[in-house]
Amino acid sequence: MSDGEKGVLILLACAALASVPVHLRVKQFVLASALSGTIASMAFAVIDTVNRGYADPFLPISLVMGGVWGTVMSACVGAVVRSFHHARTQPTVQSPPLAPPPEHARSERGEE
Repeated sequence: MSDGEKGVLILLACAALASVPVHLRVKQFVLASALSGTIASMAFAVIDTVNRGYADPFLPISLVMGGVWGTVMSACVGAVVRSFHHARTQPTVQSPPLAPPPEHARSERGEE
């Protein structure tokens, strides 16, 4: 696996880890996706800078492109998180018990 592939996997992992708590806290889906994508891109830049020992000369471009990819990944993870969270927080819908038919319906069918 090349360094570029490792970098993309680390960025996507940062986006997935950042999107879960953000999507559980922020109610607006688009805002939560953009916020967690930005957080993932900045976290990736910090990890890359610590790993290299110096800041990448193309850091502004990396932040923008990482934010785009992080937002896309966060939207995908956020959709799954919200569907599970919605399913857990909504009460289960139970159908009411079947009521006996009214008296006039019984007499029309010949039942007593």
